[in-house]
Amino acid sequence: MITDTDIDLLEMLLDGELSCEQEQALRARLAEDAPLARALRELQQQRRLREEYYASLEADEAACSRVYDAVMRSVRRHDAAVRVRRALAVCAAAAACLAAGVFIAHISAGPRRAPDRVSVSQQVFYNVAITDENGSVIAVQQFDSLEKARRFSEDLARWQENQQRIRNGLVTVRATSF
Repeated sequence: MITDTDIDLLEMLLDGELSCEQEQALRARLAEDAPLARALRELQQQRRLREEYYASLEADEAACSRVYDAVMRSVRRHDAAVRVRRALAVCAAAAACLAAGVFIAHISAGPRRAPDRVSVSQQVFYNVAITDENGSVIAVQQFDSLEKARRFSEDLARWQENQQRIRNGLVTVRATSF
């Protein structure tokens, strides 16, 4: 009959934990005791099966590479979508500024009526609305030429875009002065 102590000895033999004397004594017993030798073969077979099973659970390098590549593609797509949304938001803000400026210019011009007389010194002004991040008009800047108004609007849009990048943490401040 095989005891728990015998099983422990066989496990220690398979693990290489027995001293030389203990191993020699156990091997001599194995040569004479057929049930003990059969128990050793069963333990060896169980170990082989466990090793094969655990080895089958491990992913090979090709599978790991496929998963990694799929994850990286997904991250790149997400990052690109975020950049596009941010760019569209900036463009929408600039367009809203221009539209508000045109609207305010139209409203501030008042009702149109035929001039009583034509004056050569009559001057035309172009208004550009300045809005906050909610789209509310906070100021109106007046220009005497369309070109100056357009340049100011473009400069303002760039400045607002930079402010948005700073708020979103996309810009790192490296110095506090120019």
